[in-house]
Amino acid sequence: LDLHGEAYFTVTSQAKGPQHDFIVKTVDGEVKVIGTRFAVYERGRGTRVVVEKGCVKVLAASDTGRSNRTFSASAFLRPGYLLQFSRGNQSLRPQAVNVKVYTSWRDDEFVFDHTPFRDIVRRIEETYGVHIKVSDKTLLKRSLSGSIENSSLQIITTALAKALQIPVHYEGKNIIFG
Repeated sequence: LDLHGEAYFTVTSQAKGPQHDFIVKTVDGEVKVIGTRFAVYERGRGTRVVVEKGCVKVLAASDTGRSNRTFSASAFLRPGYLLQFSRGNQSLRPQAVNVKVYTSWRDDEFVFDHTPFRDIVRRIEETYGVHIKVSDKTLLKRSLSGSIENSSLQIITTALAKALQIPVHYEGKNIIFG
């Protein structure tokens, strides 16, 4: 399966062998599944894999092709771990995370756990196809924790503005905080 974007998978164990392997391919590498629930995110700034249940094997591609690939590194990921990698990585270091931060979109919710506002802005821009400007750049480093129902762009941006104690303005597909 070739992936550009973000997807969540629930894969059950099946017959073993190369012809039965479930493999998710991104520009940065491959994720080989070993019966699991996991999310893969790839949007041009590397690939992120987070495992909710089971196990996956991640292989970082050493080249840009998707067929006859060679790999520069590999790692096994278990539940509660995330791996962020790019093509050519020589070393892969999984890190323990709150999985809900990376899978809550499936339940129409945004969950943040000490998440920098910069990352929240990027996620909203990608989800809703809008451009967000933050007047006070120091706010981009501020971390937020909590959850917001993902029912509408206005509900999300209003809740964030309230949490940050700043105004929010809308100009078509442009949103201005501050």
